[in-house]
Amino acid sequence: MFFSIIWGVVQTVLHTPKALFTKPSGVMCFIAGILALVGCIVFATNSDIKRMLTMGYHYHAGFAMCIIAGVLSLVSGILYVLARRNTQPAQPK
Repeated sequence: MFFSIIWGVVQTVLHTPKALFTKPSGVMCFIAGILALVGCIVFATNSDIKRMLTMGYHYHAGFAMCIIAGVLSLVSGILYVLARRNTQPAQPK
């Protein structure tokens, strides 16, 4: 997710909406969202974690925020890809 944020900041700071920056940003955000959600699913389905839940432990706000971050990263990846349609193509030098 960090790399996709860096690409988004670069695109915002340059103030030139070029397809060169929007497509990689969208792809990286989408991949980061998928990996975040897969990580949450793997953690939640771990047998050791399930055993701890039966002993009185609970998922807390951090786990919920990881899920929300994954979903929002997927949404931002889709928005970057949709925003690519409104950008000008990168000019070769």
